[in-house]
Amino acid sequence: RSNCSMADVLTVKCAYCKEVIELDLDKVQEIVKYDNSYYHKECFRKMCEAKLLSKNTKHDKWLSALSKIDEYNQKARLLLEPRLLEDKVYRFILDNYNYIGSVPAYVFTKLKSIYKGTYRGLAKPIPPSDLLDMWKRQMKYLKKNRTFLIQKGTMDKDNPTHQVNYDLAVLVGKYDSYLRWKEKQKLNEVDKKNNEKFAKSFVETNNITTQKTVVTATQDDNMDDILSDIFGEGLD
Repeated sequence: RSNCSMADVLTVKCAYCKEVIELDLDKVQEIVKYDNSYYHKECFRKMCEAKLLSKNTKHDKWLSALSKIDEYNQKARLLLEPRLLEDKVYRFILDNYNYIGSVPAYVFTKLKSIYKGTYRGLAKPIPPSDLLDMWKRQMKYLKKNRTFLIQKGTMDKDNPTHQVNYDLAVLVGKYDSYLRWKEKQKLNEVDKKNNEKFAKSFVETNNITTQKTVVTATQDDNMDDILSDIFGEGLD
């Protein structure tokens, strides 16, 4: 069975300064894609300004380009961020399953079908960011479940692909629950911010000096209960 390995580092070359940029999720915020080439934001700005100073140039074109740097950054991010996140999933698999050096092509094919939404029984695509977050949160439960199946004799402890395949099926089956949980976290965060605003307003309005005016819930208050309720058995 053929194996696949991902590049150690995802790189692009700035078409202006010619630097080869080793990308991560922070650096990609400062990259733009224009006319099939990549640039540092600042390099692209310099290039546009230099073009505008030239006599033989289309000024409208470069004025327009200069005003659309954020749009071109968004274009670069849409192309590059999924690849960076897919690489994070790949590295997570290498770190948590007993593969030596590379992962079989079969696993890549399965992951691609999950990202595209073509995986059997999947109603919608799962982006790499959601899959990785869900996988990390459920890892303790998945390990416990694998141990049980190995002891029972229905899972081969020396076959990481069998283990990854089984765990992916569990994660896909829980995706709708994960989305509901995630939405609840957003609503909780909004409530928390509203409570904080109210507390600040209350203190200012009444000119009160106190250590704690309103007690607001921390992010991990009752987190065990929330995760258990939303995801079901086995989640922290």
